[in-house]
Amino acid sequence: MNPVLLGSLAALCWGTLDFLAGKVSRAIGPIQVTATVTAIGLALITLWLWAFGEFPAFQQSVIWWPLFAGAGYAFATLCLFAAIASGPVSLAVPVTMSYPATSVLVAAALGTVPTPIQLIFVALILGGALLVALGEPAGEEREATGRHRTLLPDKDQRSFSVRSRRHGSLVLPARP
Repeated sequence: MNPVLLGSLAALCWGTLDFLAGKVSRAIGPIQVTATVTAIGLALITLWLWAFGEFPAFQQSVIWWPLFAGAGYAFATLCLFAAIASGPVSLAVPVTMSYPATSVLVAAALGTVPTPIQLIFVALILGGALLVALGEPAGEEREATGRHRTLLPDKDQRSFSVRSRRHGSLVLPARP
């Protein structure tokens, strides 16, 4: 198949997944979302192999690579969903998606000599991620996301208000 078409479909799927997983991770937690996404993915790939291909047969000497890769992929997915749940998607996703630079650096550490163009793109990717990180507002400027809330006693001292710029106020009665 066409690699540009497949790459575009992957980008569409991952972008949609990141958006949806961020919303759900904030509501129920990243570990639950990671487990669900991973289980559904495993089920779909298993059905695909059953219907259209054959299950891979691994030799004992190479079985550790897919096991290690699967564990790493699950951990990376958990870290991504946790990053999206705890901070802005505009920061978490670009930093996470700088992994091709990491791949080149790991390959270099394992003995593959990167080409000059690969090193240029590593610098561009890491520089872009750094610019995104530096451009993200911090502290009170991020308060508009609604994740930072303030608990203040009301004038009558009988209740507290939870105030958030995004969601307004919620009044909680004080304990007697």
